[in-house]
Amino acid sequence: MLWWRKWRKKTTLEDDNPVEALEYLAAFVKAGLSPSSAWREIPRPLKAESPLGMIQAALAPGSTGTQATGLTQAIEQATLHASAEWRMLGAAWSVARDSGSPLAPTLDALAVSMRAAPSSRSR
Repeated sequence: MLWWRKWRKKTTLEDDNPVEALEYLAAFVKAGLSPSSAWREIPRPLKAESPLGMIQAALAPGSTGTQATGLTQAIEQATLHASAEWRMLGAAWSVARDSGSPLAPTLDALAVSMRAAPSSRSR
């Protein structure tokens, strides 16, 4: 449970980092949180207009994003014109949802792949 205390101390993400968001999501879903709750638990990004900020705003109390379809729509809209990494996150989320595959392993695998991508390009 050390990771939980470490992450809970963090109140904002330093930048719009889809890999860090993926790692948080995978850990929270593995811990038993619902997908909507997992998105809400990620520390807020510094820029509210970032894909993560837009998804979290859609899930805020009083918004329409509290149901699974609202979350799916928020992810699709927020990642549609974002960086390639965010679009991959959105695509992986959609594929996992549509195919019924387990979400946490899918997010884990994508995070590992994204972390390894810069080092594999430099070889």
